[in-house]
Amino acid sequence: MLICLMRHGIAQDRDDPESPPDPDRQLTRKGAERARQVARGLRALGVRPGAVLTSPYLRAVQTAAVAARGLGVDEEQLVQTEALLPDGDPAQVFAELLEVEAEEVLLVGHAPNLDEVLAFALGGGRAPFTRLKKAGAACVAVDSLAAPRGQLEWLLEPRVLRRLGAG
Repeated sequence: MLICLMRHGIAQDRDDPESPPDPDRQLTRKGAERARQVARGLRALGVRPGAVLTSPYLRAVQTAAVAARGLGVDEEQLVQTEALLPDGDPAQVFAELLEVEAEEVLLVGHAPNLDEVLAFALGGGRAPFTRLKKAGAACVAVDSLAAPRGQLEWLLEPRVLRRLGAG
């Protein structure tokens, strides 16, 4: 299975007194636009997910919807899972992936969870070796979801993905 991970785009500042509770923070205009540009970059790289799993937090759902549109995935195929919450368990993500009937999957979520999922996918436990930036993405090829020991295909910052999408 090819697993692409994308961190949500720029969202409302949590320190702003007008900010809603964390689960309800939404993408800013800039965040939504950059997510669209990143989705074009993912498309340029040949990313074609058959399924999209997302955190239920609003900013992640919005990012997943933008990415799905940009990648030609029907938004009704978005599946929300608490395993992709910021404090989610990477093992639970892989347990849920066992139920997905797709050769390629896009996961949309948060730090530090996605960094832990990436480490877990590469057979390194939960200790992250990188930090995805907002709207940054990575892709891992995994032979076995039951005992993941995948291979990192690529790890790209959002500005690189945006450039790829502009070309």
